Amino acid sequence: MTNTDFLHLHQRLHGDQDSANAALDELLEEAQRTHPEAPTSPITHPAPEQLIPPVVLVEGFFSFFDSFFWGPIETHLNASRTSRGLKGSRRVIFARTGPVSSMFDRACELYYAIKGGRVDYGEQHARLYGHLIEVSHKKARYGRNYEQGLYPSWSPEHPIHFVAHSLGGTTVTVMQILIAEGHFPGAHPDMVASVNTVGSPFRGTAYPYILGKSYENSLDTRFFSIDSLITKSVHVLSWFKPLIPQKIPLPDWLADSRGLTMGEMSIFKLMSQLWKSDWGEGRDVISFDATFEGAKVYDDRWKNPSPNTYYRSYAMCMTKRENSLSPYHVASYKSPLLESIFLYSFSKMLGKFDYRTIRPLPWFYKVGPVPRPTLAPHLPSSEPLADGHVPSPSSSSSATPIDDVDVEIDRSMRAPLRATGVRIDLGEDYYANDGVVPLFSQWHPGDCSPSRCLHHSTLNQPHPSPFFFGLPPTSYIFHPSSPSSGHYSLGLGRDGWKARRSASVRAAMKPGIWNVCHIPDSTHVSMMPLWLGTQRQKEFWIEIGSWMERVDEAREELRDVSSAVGTSIPMDVIEEDPEGSLSSDDEKVTFGGSHVGHDVTKN
Repeated sequence: MTNTDFLHLHQRLHGDQDSANAALDELLEEAQRTHPEAPTSPITHPAPEQLIPPVVLVEGFFSFFDSFFWGPIETHLNASRTSRGLKGSRRVIFARTGPVSSMFDRACELYYAIKGGRVDYGEQHARLYGHLIEVSHKKARYGRNYEQGLYPSWSPEHPIHFVAHSLGGTTVTVMQILIAEGHFPGAHPDMVASVNTVGSPFRGTAYPYILGKSYENSLDTRFFSIDSLITKSVHVLSWFKPLIPQKIPLPDWLADSRGLTMGEMSIFKLMSQLWKSDWGEGRDVISFDATFEGAKVYDDRWKNPSPNTYYRSYAMCMTKRENSLSPYHVASYKSPLLESIFLYSFSKMLGKFDYRTIRPLPWFYKVGPVPRPTLAPHLPSSEPLADGHVPSPSSSSSATPIDDVDVEIDRSMRAPLRATGVRIDLGEDYYANDGVVPLFSQWHPGDCSPSRCLHHSTLNQPHPSPFFFGLPPTSYIFHPSSPSSGHYSLGLGRDGWKARRSASVRAAMKPGIWNVCHIPDSTHVSMMPLWLGTQRQKEFWIEIGSWMERVDEAREELRDVSSAVGTSIPMDVIEEDPEGSLSSDDEKVTFGGSHVGHDVTKN
């Protein structure tokens, strides 16, 4: 069977149910003709409830919220299934990771919390980054033991969807890096069905410097800063924890391998750590990983998205451009909540943050053009893009790269920047922010390229319905029949927008590529983790549920095809050429320059 046959089958599978059944019957008959040794007994499937991949929620920095604060998200997440009369509901799992642990440690804690077993940070990591019990002088390679994982059947056959907020998104991508590098025995990239992130600082943020990290050295912390107070609090609470009654709720730092309690650390050692913490001012802590220097470590290790995983990132923004001649941003959105007071202040600082003051200089200060996002085809090419630039006319049927644009900036900035030889044309994406993370860092790991990302909106081209982007026309979009009810009816989504059958829709459902959409007038915490019951929050979870339904259907279709022909077919085979134009009878499937799966040849 050729690639073209697979593509035609894929098109039929996306049609009505009768066509899909007929297509599968034809494929099974051909498989029996070409492989007579194959069993002729009918294929049996588990109950529908057992086929629904659960959703794992991953929180970010200093988060101690539980299901009570997240609200009734499971109801809205399953709205699509409920309205379609499907059996079973998608389970929501809360996975705890160390609220101040490093990205590496959090990734390990996340994996074993789900799968079960004792957390293994690895011998090399424990040795390099001081996982040490002082009293016994023993390297603590292992952390907490989970006798029963949150989802012990986690495997490629039973994958998981991830929804992550802030640094929780970075935690998930670092876990994918470790899976690809073989850190977890028996783990496989296909265990992750989809990754959905909200406000995640994949490429770092200036926030740690505002909280207390030294501008001269990202490892140092200003003594009376917020970051320093957090570090001291962790040390003190951990050391006195054995004396505090268990009925008194205390934050769980998941620092079992650090030896921070009084039975593992002497009082003299504690005093020295309060003066300068080896852990808090090292490289194995979340505050360092959130800096541009720390984020680049994992950004360099991120090769390509997993070819069989679907990716989405929601980039939040609460600012607007200061004026037409400056890339700087000012706060423009305030919610009635107390959190907006703090985020409003932070957004003003981030909107005019002087990146030149950081040492070493951030990675994006370099000579030459910076790769710009690739726009989804449905975005009008005649409208102004970022920095007020109007792109040249192009066909709406193909993705359009946004040109790298020189920005007119303050003359006082030109001379010192030109003297150092670094770039001087940072665009407004580096200053637009959600009160915590600059916009460009929320997109995805790695540079933009047509093979890695697809942007469905820009600052000046907002999506008409940002929560319902990229869904195929066969998907169902639901809205509550009344704001306070838990019942949903079929609708067109926000602002009456309806998905169109176009190349952008097909491309949006392609695995192994980041789909990015900006959410204007939203802060770092507008969507999660605190549930307020707003219409936006409901729409967000309804759309996420619809998206996951389509992802599950796409993955199930491929499994049926693969099992019928007795070979493994990467998911991007049937998405690579949606028009069925491939004609080669013997063609290898590649992704990111490396061979994946088997050769698909004509029998």
